[in-house]
Amino acid sequence: MALKEVVSQRVLNDIIGRLQKSKEWKVLVLDHLSTRIISSCCRMHEIMEKGITIVEALEIDREPLPHLEAIYIMLPTEKNIQKLISDFKRENEPTNLYKGIHIFFLQKCPPGIIPQLSQSEAAKRIYTLQEVNMAFLPYESRVFTLDFSDAFENYFCNVTIKKEDLFETISDQLATVCAMLGEYPIIRAWKDGNGKCADLASKLQEKLDSFKAEKPDLGKGAKQTSEFIILDRGFDVTTPVLHEVTFQCMVYDLLKPNKDIYKFTTVGGDGNERSKDVILDENDELWKKLRHDHIADVSRDVSVRIKEFSKKKKLGDPNNPEISVKALARQIRIAPQYQKELGQYSLHLNLARECMKRYQSGIGDLCAVEQKLALGTDEQGDPIPDALTLLNPFIFGRKYNVYDKIRLQILYILQKKGLTLDEFTTMVQQSEIPSQERSVIFNLMHLGVSIINGERVKEGRFLERKLREETTYTDARWSPVLRDILEYVAEGQLDDQYCPYIRNKPRGSSMMSSSVGVSGATSVRKQYDWIKSSDKKSKTPRVSSVPSAGAPRDLPTIFVFIVGGVTYSEIRTVYQMAEQFKNYDFLIGSTHIITPSEFLGEVRRLPPFMRM
Repeated sequence: MALKEVVSQRVLNDIIGRLQKSKEWKVLVLDHLSTRIISSCCRMHEIMEKGITIVEALEIDREPLPHLEAIYIMLPTEKNIQKLISDFKRENEPTNLYKGIHIFFLQKCPPGIIPQLSQSEAAKRIYTLQEVNMAFLPYESRVFTLDFSDAFENYFCNVTIKKEDLFETISDQLATVCAMLGEYPIIRAWKDGNGKCADLASKLQEKLDSFKAEKPDLGKGAKQTSEFIILDRGFDVTTPVLHEVTFQCMVYDLLKPNKDIYKFTTVGGDGNERSKDVILDENDELWKKLRHDHIADVSRDVSVRIKEFSKKKKLGDPNNPEISVKALARQIRIAPQYQKELGQYSLHLNLARECMKRYQSGIGDLCAVEQKLALGTDEQGDPIPDALTLLNPFIFGRKYNVYDKIRLQILYILQKKGLTLDEFTTMVQQSEIPSQERSVIFNLMHLGVSIINGERVKEGRFLERKLREETTYTDARWSPVLRDILEYVAEGQLDDQYCPYIRNKPRGSSMMSSSVGVSGATSVRKQYDWIKSSDKKSKTPRVSSVPSAGAPRDLPTIFVFIVGGVTYSEIRTVYQMAEQFKNYDFLIGSTHIITPSEFLGEVRRLPPFMRM
C-alpha cells in the first residue's frame, strides 16, 4: 500500500472515522504539521463525510461552539499544549469553547505534558487521549519528509538548535514512520566525518527500542529484517548540483512550482487566454507515469497521446494534426465532454514545451559539460583531457547566470578534489562571481567536502562506485550515489566500513531478537497508565496508543533517510530500485525536498567556513 494511502486510512478510519456518530458533527482542530499531513493525503469531502463540519487552525483564536465536540490532532509540544489549555481557560467567556475534546498526538508524548493537562480545566472535557504515530508528511507513495527545512543549517552548523535537541526531534518523527508501518528495522548510518549520522541513528534506535518494549510484535512477520539507512547531504553533493533532464527534475528546477502548484496560461473553451493553477501530484495519472522519463521521451509521448486521443474520439482535423494549446482549446469547444482529459494533455504539453524551450536555449549545453565534469569522462567513456578547457566557455562571459556558473565550478572543484586558495580566487574573480556568492562554494566544506586544499575538512567515507554500461541519453549518464547504496543493500553487499550497523551486524532475521536489547527501556505511558478512558467525567486524562497500520507488510523495507534535503533525482532512483528489486519495498525520507537552487541557497546561508 502506498504511504499516502496508509496515512489517509489512519486519519479517516482510525482517528476521525471511529468517533463518527450518526447525525452528529464535530470540529477538527489542527496544528501546522497535522494541517500539512492531512491536506497532503485527504480531500475535504472525505473529511466532511466522516462528520466534520469545520476545520480550524489551533494557532488562531476560534469562535466558541459549545454544542459540538472537537478533535485535536497535533504535536505534543509545550506551545500546543498551552494553546489547548487556554481554549478552556476563558475568564471572560461563560461557556466552554467545545462540549468535549478528543486529543490525538502525532508522536509519543513527553513526560511533563500529562500532568499539565490533568491539572487544567481542559481535563474535564477530554474524552479521548491517544498517540497516533504520524509525525511526518507523506509526499508521494514512496516518499516522506519531516517538513523541517531548518534542519539543514542546524545539522551542519547548530545555528539556532542544539545538536541534542535537533536529533531528539528528528528521531521522534522517524520513529513514528516505523511504528505506523509496523516496522522495527536494523539501523545503519553513513560514516560521515563528524559521526553525526551515527549519533542520530543511535537516538532513533533508542526510540524504536521503546516502541518495541511496549509492543513486542513490532517488526515481526516480514520475510527478513528491514533496514534503515541514515545519511546526510554530504554523502553526495554532485547530484543536487547537476541540471537534470528527467521531467519532474526539470519542472522543479527550471519552472519552479510553488509548493507543487504550477501556474500557467492556457486557452479556455471560449478561445480566451486565462491563468490556471494545477497541483502536480499523484492524483494526476499522466504526471505519475511521465515524471521520471527523459524530457525528450515526455515530449514525444505527450504528442502521441494527444494524437491518439483525438483520433479515437474523432476530434480535430485529420488533415491538420496540429499539436498546440490553441488546438486543444478548439477541441474542447467542439467536445466539452472531454474537457478533463484535454485539460490534462494541455498541462503536460505546456510543461514539456517550457522545459524543452529552456533546454534548447542553453541548458542542454550545460548538461553536456556537467556530465563530463561529474563523471570525468566524455560520451564515449574516455577520460576528459582538460577539465578547465571544458569549463572556460561557460564561466567567462554573461550568457549564463551566476548560479549556473557556480554549479559548474563546484563540479570542476569536485573533479579536481580541491583547489589551492590562489586557484580558487583567480577562478571566481575572472568568472565574475560576486564576493557575497562565493560562500556558496567554500561553505560546502561544512558538509565535509574538500574545496580549498589545506583547509581542515572532516570528510566522510567514500563509496566505491559501480561501473555502468547502460544505454542512455548522453546528457543523463550520471547516476546518483544513492542508487549504488540501495543496490548494495538489496544485494547484501553494502560495505560495513561505509555504512556501519548501529548494533552488531545481524546474520539473518533469526538474530533479531538477540540484538535488540530493550530490557532497560522505559515507557512514559506506563507511568501514567495510558489506556483509553470511557469515563467522560474523569478529571485525569489517560492515554492509549493507536495500533500500527495493519500487520507488517509481506516484503522487508529498505528505508533511507537523508538529513539536509533529498533531490528529485534521488526520489526517482527509489522508484527505479522498487522496479529492479521486487523482493523489497523501498521508502525514502528527508528533512525536506530540495531543488539545486534551494540547495545552493541553503549552503550560502551557513556561517562562512572561511574568510577571504
